[in-house]
Amino acid sequence: MADFTLFPRRSARAALSTLLAFTFGIFLFNYTLSAFDDQRYKFTKHQAEAEDLRNCSDHDPALYPPSPTLATIDSKYAFATLLAGNYQGHTDDDIENDQYFVAVRILAYQFLHAPETRTTRGYPFIVLVTPEVSEAKRERLRKDGAIIVEAPPFEVASWFQIPNVQWRSVLAKMRVLELTQFERVLLLDGDTQLTRFNDSPLDDIFDDPATALQTTSANPEGINEDEGPLPSTYGFAGTSQLDENHHFPPTEEGDLVSKGNYLNGGFVVMKPCLELLNYYVSLMQTPVKHFEPYLPEQHLWNYAHRGAYKAGNMPWAHLNLTWNVQAANLKDIEGGTASVHEKFWNPGKRELLPYLATWRWRMKGFWEGMEAGAGYGCTVD
Repeated sequence: MADFTLFPRRSARAALSTLLAFTFGIFLFNYTLSAFDDQRYKFTKHQAEAEDLRNCSDHDPALYPPSPTLATIDSKYAFATLLAGNYQGHTDDDIENDQYFVAVRILAYQFLHAPETRTTRGYPFIVLVTPEVSEAKRERLRKDGAIIVEAPPFEVASWFQIPNVQWRSVLAKMRVLELTQFERVLLLDGDTQLTRFNDSPLDDIFDDPATALQTTSANPEGINEDEGPLPSTYGFAGTSQLDENHHFPPTEEGDLVSKGNYLNGGFVVMKPCLELLNYYVSLMQTPVKHFEPYLPEQHLWNYAHRGAYKAGNMPWAHLNLTWNVQAANLKDIEGGTASVHEKFWNPGKRELLPYLATWRWRMKGFWEGMEAGAGYGCTVD
């Protein structure tokens, strides 16, 4: 009897398996895309805004507003970060390849321009720059709306050697204490992104009880003769270093390094104070080493603001743990953390890369649209 089967049974099974795999692939592809629907909508909205600005009829370059300065700002509070020279060795002409510079531009865009994250209270965004930062980068940040403040280095003792070239300039962050026109400043690392999509997610941080002014104690066991005098009052609040496998929201039990007593130096709120700055400088110049300088500003702050259990007289106050997360994962963002301390180009968890990298192109698209039409005189609601 003739066999009229078009395919052998084995071929039929292979074809069926291929069909099922293809169907599953289509499903997985659609599911993955749907996970980014909200982000894609926001990106599309920004593209539309950029196009509106590009087509704006008023292209008079005279409408460019003057760059803000400390003298023109009237605010009790401010956001600030540090931009140091490019340790990666790129030339001034390669500013788009300096990832830390791009990260600071993203922060400026988020704080000042992005509808979901910009301040609604007019708080300025300040960029402390070390002398090595080129004028091209400074001018670009001024156009972005940032206030540029020079942050020269400090003289340090011979024991204060910083082996990691990437961190040799971070002590310049202390210059934020010279900005005494402000009552409080949030100082955050440049490789931070805002992640809570509501109006001005960090404006309310200055209402956190931890940012209140504190009175310095006078425990003699915490006073060393080779250190400078302590201020009578101070304001210093931060977040604990999180364990990589933390929950969200993080809890005091199980999610914190050193039981929550170890400060992460990438996100702190300070009251600018010259007396406190002078005390910090004295710690950099003591003849005796009181802390390890491997993580320069972080270890200095953990020593200067150690708790009473270590005879400290200026213990740091603990901000709510949802303001900022290190070693972040997607659940932190989905849970509503206000910001993450992650590099947009190389996050610790690769699952964050599509989300973080999107902000670069939103920022770029926004400014391309603005500048194509000299659109500083135009607005888009």
